[in-house]
Amino acid sequence: MAVAVAAASSSRSQPALTAPCLCHPLNAADWPLRNGTIQVALCMEQCPYCGEEFPSCFDLQEHLEGKTYQARKLVLTPALKTFASVFKSVPREDLGSMTSHAVHSRSNSTELSGWDPLSSSGTPQSLAYERGPRNYISSERGLSPLSFESSIARGFQRSQESLEISPQGDIAQLLQRLDDYGPITKAIVEGLSLTTLTSMTTFQTYLWSESTATRPRVFEAGECWKKKPPTSEELIFETLDLIAARKLAGKTKQNPRKAIAQLHEPDRLNPVGLIGYRLPKLLPDEDPGLVTPAALSRFVEPFNDGNRQVLCTPKFWMTDLHIDNYDGISTAIGTCEKLWIMFPPTPKNLQLMQSADGQRYKLARIGKDLEGGLVIKADSTQALYLPAGCLHAVFTLHGGFLVSLEFTTPLSVKVLSVLLNSQFDRFKDKWLQSELPGQFIESVELALNQNQIQVGVDAWINTQDRLRLWFDTEQDESEATRNEYWVRRRSGWQEKDSEGTQQTFKEHFYSEHLVVDRFDQGPRATEAAGPKPKRRRR
Repeated sequence: MAVAVAAASSSRSQPALTAPCLCHPLNAADWPLRNGTIQVALCMEQCPYCGEEFPSCFDLQEHLEGKTYQARKLVLTPALKTFASVFKSVPREDLGSMTSHAVHSRSNSTELSGWDPLSSSGTPQSLAYERGPRNYISSERGLSPLSFESSIARGFQRSQESLEISPQGDIAQLLQRLDDYGPITKAIVEGLSLTTLTSMTTFQTYLWSESTATRPRVFEAGECWKKKPPTSEELIFETLDLIAARKLAGKTKQNPRKAIAQLHEPDRLNPVGLIGYRLPKLLPDEDPGLVTPAALSRFVEPFNDGNRQVLCTPKFWMTDLHIDNYDGISTAIGTCEKLWIMFPPTPKNLQLMQSADGQRYKLARIGKDLEGGLVIKADSTQALYLPAGCLHAVFTLHGGFLVSLEFTTPLSVKVLSVLLNSQFDRFKDKWLQSELPGQFIESVELALNQNQIQVGVDAWINTQDRLRLWFDTEQDESEATRNEYWVRRRSGWQEKDSEGTQQTFKEHFYSEHLVVDRFDQGPRATEAAGPKPKRRRR
């Protein structure tokens, strides 16, 4: 009888379990109370033990690995085979909240009050788009004081590991660098179809050449510097001065100085990054030190380079899959190392991106279905070129600074046309949406003036429907669809001709760049407009 009573008492004290998601029925055997192995699927967002809900399986994973359940000695493994095909109750990320130069952490995509997205000229700057804080912090921990005599200032001895240009067999070695990210993240990346630049197949080369200007390229970092590049110490000092000038440290829950501290002491649960800010003293746009490499002109010709930015990211910072609408060159400073995963903007890949638009964890959701994937590990000896439209995700292997610049090419308009027709800007902030029409028109004109007439005309014709939407003034009547930035810019699409009369871009396009008139007027040759060379700022 005593045994029976004890058993009943034990049964009553055992906590009730909660189903972790809608698509996995609760099975108590799958959730041992201690000394067991647990499999977490991508669709699971609720803790079976305490019932707490989380934004994603990654947050649930870290909750189960945390101090609360440490004594239970549970082992967590990813269950890739049980990933649900339908994702429910996943919060949609408001990408508009990431438009300012912000301090991000995995505890929140926090915009710091006062971190003004305005440059010295008063114009918001588009970001390099290395973003994507992934998870949430449960508690703040104390940070060790950062000494400038530390290894951050002195620089670590460079690793002798092979660089990104390596044979196919070294991909496994490259991905070993993700071990510290945890088994789920590494398993997701291992499930992607990837090769290195030197082991690309003929089909991969075709996918890149057909969908964008060219494939990603790696150059010597020294080719990108006309002056001595800034050191990590100089970037740290300038960044701290910028933070102090903006008086941010006391105005936000997330102290931006943590990004600097975490270069010394990384925090896997809560990495903090400073994204897309400008340091004109070290990286000016006028008389710049950072330029496009001359060797790039063998593949594409860069024009209008600018928007030089800095990113400060610690180890464990992961930037989710995204697309940049400009071509770009990036190079690390000091000991910073990053693992880049890239895919071409093929129709299939863009359709998959559109299916995940507005949602987080895109690489986990659609990565295994993307085609033409490449992987590169880059450090401060290399400069990485990414063509416009390239889908990419980035893992920081060793914390530090990354500097970047943006530019356009005569072939960029082809990609921009495809991106616009695939509603690339659907979930972007309104300022970026208002900039796209001008960028597209400038790209068309650049193609026409640089002997890429067919590319420019095709892009114009293929994007006509989208152009009409930009001029649809009916959407101005609704506050939900009105874009104040674009309303102010729309009038700029009219320009003065030589006689001082108003001329729309369409009229300018027909009169200056088309070789023949409209068919209803009969074919008649017209004088082609002369080239208008634009010097690159070197």
